[in-house]
Amino acid sequence: MRAASFEKIQAIKASRREISAEFTGLVAELDVQRKVRDSVRTHPLQWLGSAGLLGVAASAFLRRASVPKPAASSGSRALKLAGEATALSKFGWLAGLVPLAKLVYPVLRPVLIEFATKTVQGAVAKKGAPK
Repeated sequence: MRAASFEKIQAIKASRREISAEFTGLVAELDVQRKVRDSVRTHPLQWLGSAGLLGVAASAFLRRASVPKPAASSGSRALKLAGEATALSKFGWLAGLVPLAKLVYPVLRPVLIEFATKTVQGAVAKKGAPK
């Protein structure tokens, strides 16, 4: 009788260990924050590209309706000045891009170097080493 109860206790302990291991696996599987962090670390270019595409798509679809400009006489000086201002404003986004590039470049530099290195290594591996 003692052997039977000892076997039952051992079976219960084994069952508890299995449940504990399954619970630990479930907790790890449901850790979304860790999964996202690991994904961003392992695939930074895909995350940056998708964020950029999302921004472009959002700016295209969430654009405000343009307001038509009132017509002015063709000889008016105001119309000529307005035409020059709109030509400058069309390229004004380039002026805003320079400080943004200066801000983002130090962060993206290691990623760009790694990407270029992997691309060149892949091309060399396909073509073979130069002779």
